[in-house]
Amino acid sequence: MFITPLGILYVVLAVCVLALTITLIVLLVNVNRVVKDIADTTDKINGLVTKIDDFIVKPIKLASGILDKVMPIIRYFTDKK
Repeated sequence: MFITPLGILYVVLAVCVLALTITLIVLLVNVNRVVKDIADTTDKINGLVTKIDDFIVKPIKLASGILDKVMPIIRYFTDKK
């Protein structure tokens, strides 16, 4: 059936193309998993940064704003003595 060298070449070429296709599919599946893991990690980090902003940075900004308004009054009364 595949006695001719050209027939053997076609069979070998078909097997090589099949192996290459399977390898590329496996590679794409793994890349897809890595990208999904990166997206999940990015979402978790984004949530954590939002919580840090809500519970640490915003109160500090609020306290700093209050001090900016109150300090001139305190300086006025301390300089008056």
